[in-house]
Amino acid sequence: ECVLPLKNVRVPKRYDGRARGFAFVEYKRASSSDASSARRALGAAHLYGRHLVIDWAENERGGVAEVLLY
Repeated sequence: ECVLPLKNVRVPKRYDGRARGFAFVEYKRASSSDASSARRALGAAHLYGRHLVIDWAENERGGVAEVLLY
């Protein structure tokens, strides 16, 4: 179930092309309360048998920019 419309998902890769084990998820039109709701809703989620750990990624100014999944 999608909590909010997604704007972008980035999965950083290693030099050999494999995923590094985390992703950055950016939502469209997400307020801080929307982001908090999404974090709570996805807190118990599993993907391919692995528990998702959800944290905030901060921008250069210290504000929350994206949700980090790993």
